[in-house]
Amino acid sequence: MFGALIIGGLMAAGLSFGRRSTFFFALGGATAAWISGNALLLDRPRIYALFVGIAALMLIASTIALVT
Repeated sequence: MFGALIIGGLMAAGLSFGRRSTFFFALGGATAAWISGNALLLDRPRIYALFVGIAALMLIASTIALVT
């Protein structure tokens, strides 16, 4: 739940500050996190780790795009 709050906050900040790239990076991170949940349910640990890594990188990029 805490992660969803952070992702939603990044999306809201991107919308409120008018930074399109911040919003889309956060949206991509949320999508990757959602896909990783499905991979966990299907017992695919490598795919799960891959999508968690993608989500983390996209959310870091979203934060950097918001700050700069």
